[in-house]
Amino acid sequence: MAVLNIDDILHSHRQQRQQISWPDIEDVLCRTLAQEKSVTVRGTGDEQFAALGRALQFRQWGELQTLRLHWKRLTVAGLVELCSAIMYGNLQALRVLVLTNSFQRTNNDFGFGDSGLFALAQALLAGYSLCLQVLQIGDFQKSLHDEIFGIEGAQALAQLFLLAGLPKLEDLRLNGVQTEEGVVTIVTGLDRGILCSSNLKRLRLEECEIGLEGALAIANALQDTNFSELETLNLQDNVGRALGDDGIIILSTAFRSRSMNKLQTLWLHNVSMGELGLMELASVLQEKYLPSLRKLYVAGARHTDATTEAFELAYRNNSSLIARIFLRRPTNATELGDSDTEGAEEYETEEMEDLKNFEARLDKLRVINEMQAKKMKRIM
Repeated sequence: MAVLNIDDILHSHRQQRQQISWPDIEDVLCRTLAQEKSVTVRGTGDEQFAALGRALQFRQWGELQTLRLHWKRLTVAGLVELCSAIMYGNLQALRVLVLTNSFQRTNNDFGFGDSGLFALAQALLAGYSLCLQVLQIGDFQKSLHDEIFGIEGAQALAQLFLLAGLPKLEDLRLNGVQTEEGVVTIVTGLDRGILCSSNLKRLRLEECEIGLEGALAIANALQDTNFSELETLNLQDNVGRALGDDGIIILSTAFRSRSMNKLQTLWLHNVSMGELGLMELASVLQEKYLPSLRKLYVAGARHTDATTEAFELAYRNNSSLIARIFLRRPTNATELGDSDTEGAEEYETEEMEDLKNFEARLDKLRVINEMQAKKMKRIM
């Protein structure tokens, strides 16, 4: 796999006091693209991205299967050239398209946002992306602070799915759909676009606004046999943490359906889950639903003695369950605070690898709780 950094190319020529033009940059890109099936390109700003887009317009790249683009300060103005290359049919062999770190805004631009997502969806809808299996869009390395995708971009993606623009799609990852209406629109489009959802193995909607309406749309879709191949579901870092226990209870209706029998990994980090939500998940496992589940991530959830014991029971009674369940608990007695329970908010994440280790941690948790109770009696 070739890795190109346009910033490094420009910097190298400046150090050697050599001038390099955009056509020169495009020539370097073309020579690399011609030799590789998988290319990662890094850069900054619209001019550099436009140069890449023009290079991709030069001819058809029949061998190029993977294109990963890691960019800073990209706006829709820079994206147009890439969209043109897609619409010309120059990337028909492409199986993986990843566009990340693209949304750092400056005071002088309006970000990638809805307009960029709309343009990309329209380009993919041209009918030359039928081999695409992986589509990942968003900033995957840090929290989002600005609105990124709203309803316009969501509607464009939904139309792409409805019209079977990506019939071989297996992996969809979107970060930053900042309206619940947008999430509902995308999920509904996937559900109704049978050709898209029937092959889908990984659905990741991270840092998206998902409340009860969004949870209901996701639950309804996942119960459809169109999603029966799904192996990974990631709803972590829910914007505003609006999902909560009620949302988890709604989602559990899908977890109890046969269409989720192949689900192996479930990410529910930081969705404001408390005891009710955790008990519902434990109940799903105790009743031996999600038979293929291997990993369950619930960091940020508030465990109690009841939830810890419920997960222990689920693990003990289900011989087919070999899940890696991450529990959050106080790290030691000193973290409970000297004069109050403020320190009880500090946690570490640990992995339950086997029942023996899990029981040991459960015993430790009970000891800590007993120490806390004695301390509270002394304070009172």
